[in-house]
Amino acid sequence: MHKDVQVGIVKNIAIIRPFNPKSRSDCFLVKFADYVYNGTTLRALRTGKLSISFFRRLKDLKGSSDFIGLNYYNFALMS
Repeated sequence: MHKDVQVGIVKNIAIIRPFNPKSRSDCFLVKFADYVYNGTTLRALRTGKLSISFFRRLKDLKGSSDFIGLNYYNFALMS
């Protein structure tokens, strides 16, 4: 591979907000959805560990991206 080539991914980030900000269940669901939808890919690139792989690390995944592009296409209210 050439030294001047950079490899990266583009991740769609969803902005997720609680339908009722005073509802504990809405707020919990939003945190969980954000953790799974937005965080899984970014954490995997940083740590080498996919949430779905549980205790197994993917050694080649950690640090494998030179850059991360972020796209924002949608906004969601969750209840």
